[in-house]
Amino acid sequence: MSVLAPKVSAMTTQPGRARPTDADGFRAAWALAEAEWAQTFARARSFSAQQLHERVDGEWSFIQTQRHLVFATDPTSAWACTIGGNIAENAGGKTAVLWGTCIDNLLSWTTALSDGRVLVTTREGHPFRKILPSDVLRFTIAGPGKEAVRTVSLPC
Repeated sequence: MSVLAPKVSAMTTQPGRARPTDADGFRAAWALAEAEWAQTFARARSFSAQQLHERVDGEWSFIQTQRHLVFATDPTSAWACTIGGNIAENAGGKTAVLWGTCIDNLLSWTTALSDGRVLVTTREGHPFRKILPSDVLRFTIAGPGKEAVRTVSLPC
């Protein structure tokens, strides 16, 4: 397990950092994420090139981390794409050959339904690579109380 995983878990369980459940919560979470990225990049600007490429405790360097923050969409239609549309259609475009399709790149996503319910779909046992023909994908869909509504396994 990555040494970063416990840190991320601790961050997401702090007061005020719960998973959003409504539009205002998502707006607040997005504003918080943007503010934290701005602080991170401001701090990174004070580092030397060597420090930006330095790996610590086996984790990616700052530069490597930026290179791995990729969301595979078709750049020729980026002007018309939305993340929700890419998820719904499992899009990948021309970059799918290199990076995989949308589902290859997601651990979980939140869906707000028209009746006001919010569901969280999580890919179980994600291997952090493209889906291979021999893989079986397993997703858990959880409701508002985080109870599993349904678990689906899909052979490729």
